[in-house]
Amino acid sequence: MAVRTARLADESEPPEAFFAASAWWSNSPRARTSFAQALAAAGVDVHASLHEPTMEIQGRLADLLTGAQRAGAVRPELGLPEFLALLAGTSRAMEQLGADPEPRERIFQVVFDGLRPRRGTSAK
Repeated sequence: MAVRTARLADESEPPEAFFAASAWWSNSPRARTSFAQALAAAGVDVHASLHEPTMEIQGRLADLLTGAQRAGAVRPELGLPEFLALLAGTSRAMEQLGADPEPRERIFQVVFDGLRPRRGTSAK
């Protein structure tokens, strides 16, 4: 997961990388949940063993957020905690939609429109 996030950051401009990573993370909740459940079933303390990778991923997402904000593509007042909460909520929404890509795309359009700066504002 951290590798995928880093690759998106390396291969795209900050705004594109930010929105691509956001969509990818939001579309992957079942995979993350299944993986965590499998680890727990095997007796692995999931929270302890995922702490370091989670911190790395959060750092990479913070970098993507900052880059997109500097490029003027994301509201400057959005902080990492709010962004992570929005990703979690969007992931839950994706679970409810099923596999049809059209409703998923509409949800992303609404969420991404809300992340963009309002007209007349600029990045810090």
